[in-house]
Amino acid sequence: SFPTRRSSDLALAFLVEILSRQPESPPLQPGEIITTGTITQNHAALVFDQLFAWDEKYEAKPQMVDTWKTSDDGLVWTFTLRDGLEWHDGKPVTPDDVIFSFDAFKANSPQYAFYYAHVRKAEKTGEGEVTFYFDEPGNRELPQIIGEFPILPKHWWSAKDASGKQRSITETTLEAPLGSGPYRIKAVSPGRSITYERVKEYWGADLPTSVGTNNFDEMRYEYF
Repeated sequence: SFPTRRSSDLALAFLVEILSRQPESPPLQPGEIITTGTITQNHAALVFDQLFAWDEKYEAKPQMVDTWKTSDDGLVWTFTLRDGLEWHDGKPVTPDDVIFSFDAFKANSPQYAFYYAHVRKAEKTGEGEVTFYFDEPGNRELPQIIGEFPILPKHWWSAKDASGKQRSITETTLEAPLGSGPYRIKAVSPGRSITYERVKEYWGADLPTSVGTNNFDEMRYEYF
């Protein structure tokens, strides 16, 4: 679940607003699909990955995580990231990205702050390893939902954009964000449409939760 949309949410997860189809929009071509009503697919999940993904039975399955372990009291959970995790610019996904993302969402989203109220902190505890510390014993939901936030690239958000402006996780932007997911944003027409293109070298294409999905080379969403 994603936080209630505020002005900062576009920067945080690039959630797509309801767009209006304009009369001058290009006609649909053969093979294109029209979906009416509410589109339930999570746009952010096209561009960003999470520690865990959901299968067709809505069971949590490891996505960016390879192995995990917990303390006897269940208050400390350690996750080891998979080898080969990559951002779309070719740089590796690291524990620093996971920690940066967790801290950013918890600090800037009231919903995530509530969601993870009993997670004291996240820290790097080894090579490719991130550990979360809980403060509520017996909470059986926390280990599962701790993997539900999108992982964002710390190096990208810490850098400047093409105009030389420092990027900020708390400010809105129309700059297409860097992700690690099966699709990247190809084009945006503010107020009209957004187009995604498939990442052919997607690191997670062979995961059980990915096989049989992400079959379109390009998807254009126009809302009307």
